[in-house]
Amino acid sequence: MERNDQFLVEEYKNANALTFHIDKIRNQQVSFFLTFLGIAIGGVITYYKGDFKALLGFNSNYFVGVLLFIAWLLGLVLVGNLGRLRRIQIEQYGIINNIREHFYEKEYSYWNIIQLSEKTLPVPNRKSGTYLWVSSLLLLNSILFPLATSFLSLPSLYPKLVVPVILFTYGASFFLMDRIYFHYALPPKQRNYSDENKPFENK
Repeated sequence: MERNDQFLVEEYKNANALTFHIDKIRNQQVSFFLTFLGIAIGGVITYYKGDFKALLGFNSNYFVGVLLFIAWLLGLVLVGNLGRLRRIQIEQYGIINNIREHFYEKEYSYWNIIQLSEKTLPVPNRKSGTYLWVSSLLLLNSILFPLATSFLSLPSLYPKLVVPVILFTYGASFFLMDRIYFHYALPPKQRNYSDENKPFENK
C-alpha cells in the first residue's frame, strides 16, 4: 500500500473514532444539564420549604425566577453546542465516505456490501432520529422560560393574561432553540478543490 493510501486509512480510523467520541461528549453534556436542572429544582423546593428564606430577606418569586432563567440560558447554550457537535459528526461521515470513494471507486459490489454512500449521508432535518432526541430536550428546556417569566413578572399581570403569556413564551423559546440548533448543525457545502480553488494558501 502506498504512503498516501496508508495515511487515508489512518484518517478513516480517526474519523470513525471521532463520530463515536462525539456521541459520548453529547451524552455527558446532556447528563450535566439534567443534573444541574435537578439541583436547581431541588434548591427551589428547599428554598420554599425552608425557614432560611425569611432570614435572607429575598423575594421568593424573584429568587426562583432568576434561578430558572439561568437554567434556561444554560440549556440554550447546550442546544447550540449539540448542533455544533452534530455538524462535526456529519463532517466526519463525509470524510469517511470520501475515503471509501477513493478506494472503492466504481467497484459496485463493495458499495452493495457497505450500503452507505454519498446518497446516505445524514442531513439535519426535523424527521431524523437525532432531532427527535434533541427535541425532547427542547420541550423540557422551553418550559423553564415561561416559568421564569411567571415568577419574575406574571404576578403583576392581569389574571387573564397569564395563560396567553405562558403559551407565547413557551412557543417563542422552542422556536428560538430550534433555530439555534439548525444554525449550528447544518454542515458546510461541499468543497471542490482545484488549481483555482486550492485547499491551502499560496506561499
